Amino acid sequence: MHGTRRIVGGALLAILAVLALTACGGAAEQGGDQPPAGQASGTFPVTITHALGEATIPAAPTRIVALSYEQDLLSQIGITTVGHNENAVTPGRPYPWEEGKVDFAGSEVVVEPSQEVNLEKIAALQPDLILATNLSTIDKFYPQLSQIAPTVVYQKGWNKDTWQDNAALIGKAVGKEADVARVVQGVEKKISDTAAAIPGLQGKTYATAYYYERGTFVVPTDSTTTMPQVYAALGLRIDPEIAANVKNRSLSAEQIGLLDVDYLSLSFANADLRSQLFADPLFANLDVVKQQRYFESDEAGGVAENYPTVLNIPWTIDRQLDVLKKVGAATG
Repeated sequence: MHGTRRIVGGALLAILAVLALTACGGAAEQGGDQPPAGQASGTFPVTITHALGEATIPAAPTRIVALSYEQDLLSQIGITTVGHNENAVTPGRPYPWEEGKVDFAGSEVVVEPSQEVNLEKIAALQPDLILATNLSTIDKFYPQLSQIAPTVVYQKGWNKDTWQDNAALIGKAVGKEADVARVVQGVEKKISDTAAAIPGLQGKTYATAYYYERGTFVVPTDSTTTMPQVYAALGLRIDPEIAANVKNRSLSAEQIGLLDVDYLSLSFANADLRSQLFADPLFANLDVVKQQRYFESDEAGGVAENYPTVLNIPWTIDRQLDVLKKVGAATG
């Protein structure tokens, strides 16, 4: 939610909220005619047109700075970065979905949880490609970044491009479009397999709600943003009452009945707010609560829902799977 409060708590208040079976496996399989992992197979130079201009990449990049989780995809096609965004939950450590999958050795933090970009550090890294396909603050930093190295951003708008479109853009920039396509197909299969295994999800309603201060929730309503597109692929849809009645993504205590959807994904700014909400009879007596058709996300889960990648989409689905099965089996 560009320009609104953020969906996850603590340091994650700086990350905007817009608002999947097993984590996507290792790097894409290499056929006999494929180049070694990390070696580009595309044709250079390549020019990419994006929302803020053009980026011409003269040769296969070898020093890549990833400002908005692009390291997740790059790791699956054998590419490491020299700069990356900080973990907003546990600084200095990989996110849970990155554990054992993303190699951060030799990569420096260049984006803080506040989405502030360290331009001096990036310049010192001498990158030959900067990726910012899902950075909410890129408008502010693009003019300087594009002077340091070719900089590729989203094509439609922040959190508007699908995760598949972002992946394809990255694949083109690094000259590994076929490898990226195979990774994307693997994640799409995870999603479609989940939908097929839980056919009862088709047409069910959902909401994601971040309780950030007493009496007020952030509830995304735009079905065209990134994570709602993933939920739609599972068969879920944003509840039409929420879409019609929630303005500026803000839901008040008086509207709490709108959260009585088929499936509710919840997160909280802190533990005290969680305790207060569950002690509120207006909330506790909602059918979605009484029937335990809700999933409580932690801060890492909030990040994953805001910044879907080929690694955290399957991770997100894995964590929610038991509740999704309950929702799929529910009638009435």
